[in-house]
Amino acid sequence: CIVDSNSSGIRLASGSTARIWNNTIADNSIIGLVNDNSAPDFANNIVVANGVGVHCIGAGITPAYNDVWGNGSDWSGACADPSGAGGNISEDPEFVSANNFNLIVNSPCIDRGDPARFDPDGSVADMGAFGGLHAVRTTPDRVENFWVVSVADSIHLSWDPVPGASWYVIYRS
Repeated sequence: CIVDSNSSGIRLASGSTARIWNNTIADNSIIGLVNDNSAPDFANNIVVANGVGVHCIGAGITPAYNDVWGNGSDWSGACADPSGAGGNISEDPEFVSANNFNLIVNSPCIDRGDPARFDPDGSVADMGAFGGLHAVRTTPDRVENFWVVSVADSIHLSWDPVPGASWYVIYRS
């Protein structure tokens, strides 16, 4: 899941035992994750560019295999910074762009998730929203015979269908 561009990202109410796996929590102006006396399973996440990355009220959490980096404050309240332990890191995740949270080929978050969890290709899970068992395939097949035709004030795109593709995503830059 991608939780981005809000004032606050995820808030765990007192006593919750949520499973928070393979999320990208980014660009939330106040806070990425608030843990209010809860015991979440917090693994394989990327928390970046929030006002505060992770804030704990009362009890801390035991995160594993997360990248919390580049927030106004990465860890606050009762949360101790776990970087360097339990597979947790604090490094630039190296996204494709500010609005595209896929990881570039040399990202430190690739194959750095929980070694007991896997990506669809059988490798160790990546951290973030595009890692883990239910990861979206991020490397598309190349389309062939791509045509762009300008008609009045619109542009028409066409290409040969990619065998097995049920949908396409078109990016504009």
